[in-house]
Amino acid sequence: MVVFTEERKRKISEGLKRAHARKKDWVGGFYKGHPHFPVKEKNKKAWLEKIRKINIGRKHTKETIEKYKLAKLGKKYPHLWRGKFIKCSVCGKEKYKYPRDFKRNRGKNAGTFCSKKCAYSVRKGISFSPSTQFKRGRRPEESWNWKGGVTPIHNKIRASFEYKLWQDSVLNRDGNKCKKCGENRTYKLVAHHILNFSSYVELRFAIDNGITFCKECHNLFHRIYKKRNNTREQVIEFLR
Repeated sequence: MVVFTEERKRKISEGLKRAHARKKDWVGGFYKGHPHFPVKEKNKKAWLEKIRKINIGRKHTKETIEKYKLAKLGKKYPHLWRGKFIKCSVCGKEKYKYPRDFKRNRGKNAGTFCSKKCAYSVRKGISFSPSTQFKRGRRPEESWNWKGGVTPIHNKIRASFEYKLWQDSVLNRDGNKCKKCGENRTYKLVAHHILNFSSYVELRFAIDNGITFCKECHNLFHRIYKKRNNTREQVIEFLR
């Protein structure tokens, strides 16, 4: 059994009284007056500004970063600490590079620049290879799939008043119903060209060359018979 002297008891009592008095100033692991002591919302802006000024110009030393690196190895996200210091080949500045930096910049100069500015300064004045320049600057008419620039014309025709009038006429003739499944919701109906829109220019606005399908049946028709060289016999076979 430990026996305290009167002097020891008095010191313990005074210490407990002081701790109890300061208890109201102990919040979030800090005493009032500490830079990281939590503050009320109205004073938060001034507090953050104070912390910002304290940390201005403060950087981790190379030794500190190495300590962090050793402490993190073997723990969660260890790949973040497997980088290394590199010396910029342009300005000579030393900078820590993460493994992801070396993955993004592959090749002989991978991870040898401290910033984009230094990296771009090396590329300045260097032209692309002839094959790359051809791909970047190739004219549309040089493509194997070039058809004389018909896409804008087709879009202009399909957005015209005559095309809308043809579409409404076909739908009204068929009673605003899909000829395959009987769908009658107008927003799901489309007018299908029996003979191709692109191949038969003279029949684009012919009402006899149109038939009403719903969007699902229209897509099904083109999945079966494709979108080229469509005939009236295909429509008759599809409707059976």
